Amino acid sequence: MDFLFSPWPWYVSGPLIAVSMAMLLFAGKRFGVSSNFQTLCTIGGAGKFSDYFQLDWKERKWNLAFVLGSMMGGAISSFWMRPGQGINMNQDTIALLSDWGLHNPGTTFAPPELFSPE
Repeated sequence: MDFLFSPWPWYVSGPLIAVSMAMLLFAGKRFGVSSNFQTLCTIGGAGKFSDYFQLDWKERKWNLAFVLGSMMGGAISSFWMRPGQGINMNQDTIALLSDWGLHNPGTTFAPPELFSPE
């Protein structure tokens, strides 16, 4: 169960992404951020203003499931899968980040100066 809470190696995740994309291409599905944005704009009524948005968005609701899954995956990984230990960094990098205003760089995975709500 430990493999679920640690990053997958590139040689596992990379081919999985490539196979997924190839399957979508062979199935004739459009995929990407622009396709998702087009679907969202179509739902919002943009078809009244441009022919580009005149399509049946219900055929592309799987795209919306991808967007929702991406947001949920980002939240899950950010809140529950973040490593608690610090990061081994070069001393020159630590000095540079300290000069830029980061306090104790390398001690946390997501510095609060960059990722806090404030």
